[in-house]
Amino acid sequence: MGGNYSIIRSRNQLKEGDHISWPFNIPFWYRIILFRSQLRHEAIVVSPSVGDRMTRVCHARQLNSEESLPSGAVSSFGSAKSHVVCEEDIDLHALMEALELRRYDYAPSECLSPEEAIDNCRSKINVPFVFCALFNNCKHFAKWCKTGKK
Repeated sequence: MGGNYSIIRSRNQLKEGDHISWPFNIPFWYRIILFRSQLRHEAIVVSPSVGDRMTRVCHARQLNSEESLPSGAVSSFGSAKSHVVCEEDIDLHALMEALELRRYDYAPSECLSPEEAIDNCRSKINVPFVFCALFNNCKHFAKWCKTGKK
């Protein structure tokens, strides 16, 4: 993937197995460490249309305070903030309206089939995800799902 992407304006532009991203807020100190003004969360589309507004994605994400950590998953920085791979329904409507949702464009020779990308993602659900901001984050995970390569 050479950084080419399309702006997604509607769920009917999404397909199963697509690699997508959207911006998220992070602390200022974290942006300085990574030399970026904005970071994006990345995921694989499992089902573009679930109900009226939802899209089902599979992604590596930080656990929220109500969730428990699978055995063995820890942050590489030793903090209590840990990560997990999960499949969940997300409302991406506001991101599409704000032109903030991206779909990464791959040449057919660069990527796996949609089924293989989704299978890769699902194969890591309930498996400890060792998070590292620089070398093993949601972008690395989504790219591996889509291409089979880190």
